[in-house]
Amino acid sequence: MRNSFLRYGIFLILWATPIAFQSYVEQFLDKFWVTPFVSTFKSSLVIDVVLSSVLCFVLVQFVLNKLRKMRLDWHDVFYSFLLTSYLFLYRANWLGFDHWQFYKMQLWTNVAYVDCLLVLPFILLVYLLIPQKGYFKNQLNDQFKLLNDSPIDSSRQDELNRNEFAEFVADHIVNNFSSGSFAIGINAQWGDGKTSFQNLIGNHIKIKDSSAIIFAFNPWKSIDEKKIISDFFELFSDTVRALDFRLGEKISIYGRKLLATSNSWWSSLLQQIFYPEDNIENQFVIINRLLEKLDRRIVVFVDDLDRLSTDEIMEVVKLIRNSASFRNTFFVVGYDHEYMKVALEKHNKYGKDDFLEKIFQIQIDLHSIPPSVIIQNLKKHLNELLPDYLDQINLISGYKSQSISPYVGVGQSQINVSDYLPEFLDNLRDVKRFSNFFALNFKQVSTEVDFQEYFIICLIRFKYPAFIKELKEYEKNL
Repeated sequence: MRNSFLRYGIFLILWATPIAFQSYVEQFLDKFWVTPFVSTFKSSLVIDVVLSSVLCFVLVQFVLNKLRKMRLDWHDVFYSFLLTSYLFLYRANWLGFDHWQFYKMQLWTNVAYVDCLLVLPFILLVYLLIPQKGYFKNQLNDQFKLLNDSPIDSSRQDELNRNEFAEFVADHIVNNFSSGSFAIGINAQWGDGKTSFQNLIGNHIKIKDSSAIIFAFNPWKSIDEKKIISDFFELFSDTVRALDFRLGEKISIYGRKLLATSNSWWSSLLQQIFYPEDNIENQFVIINRLLEKLDRRIVVFVDDLDRLSTDEIMEVVKLIRNSASFRNTFFVVGYDHEYMKVALEKHNKYGKDDFLEKIFQIQIDLHSIPPSVIIQNLKKHLNELLPDYLDQINLISGYKSQSISPYVGVGQSQINVSDYLPEFLDNLRDVKRFSNFFALNFKQVSTEVDFQEYFIICLIRFKYPAFIKELKEYEKNL
């Protein structure tokens, strides 16, 4: 944001410079542009027709681009208004700018050629304000549709009935105060909806405490463990700076000082030369005082800890427990408890079982997804992707087969496929991924295979790809 203000400020200074030195600018343009080029111009009917055709073509292109969602940026409108403002001031004879006269068109005697340029910024403005049409949406073919496994971001998408629980957690956050940071752990296996649950909590916090400062930090996006702390404080600083510029700067300086303690001696020396502020402890105290004056709750959502390496996890742990333990700051962290225990064991073999308890004041365990929900969602998604096979899809829950039993170690001669779907599909993310996998493969061989039998084969391929590979190798060696 600071860079944007600086850019706008420099551009406004450049814009005001010709006005401040009006006579010099006019003399320069007269010598190098008006006299040698513009003075030789003569209006004609041919030029009017050509120019009108060009304008019509430009307008048509704008409309087509609008339909295709090729959006312009507000910066483009801002800059175009400033650039054409000189012509407007001279054309309207405002502020004494009457140095030049403008050629009139023959088709429309009240319109000057320069007016065509003045219309451009208004066209851009209208272009941005008119709502876009769903051009691509209308062109989509449902036959080639695939499912997106992105986390949900609203209660309307909540298929696991976790919205009320998320509101319950949000109530505890907005009705509590902490002199230091307060860490809440969201424990669930990969794909069980930790991110979605965090999004629901964030939505309720926004409703219940509109003044809360909320932002999400994903350490998995950092290049390595050394960048995690700097990325966090950079994001934290940018978020807070819009509300309190001084606080944002202090947080930025604090983050740099934390990094300086682990850098080489010459890097630390440079930090002291260019940022000679107080030591880290004093900076921490100053930040807490400024946070007290700001009087806003800060909620930080941290996700994807179960994608990090051991060293990266330790950096996040130190960040939550020590580096960023500011007053009235709440960390809501998603992780897999078992994965975290194994990862942290390398750093703390003694007392590893209660090590997480020292980091997170509360751990919330998300319940596993019921098999009925998995089956219900699988049917729904397959119906979306394969609408021509609704009867076969509805038969999946009652379909019995002998072919699957050797692969899952079941001794009975016939089994109900739906009884073992949860063994193959652990969560709703797996359900969407498998639905895409099955639909994409089945469309290629739909006329050559039986739906139910091929469904079972795809389940095995999806869950045990290594087994299928070994089976193919075995067939080659026969």
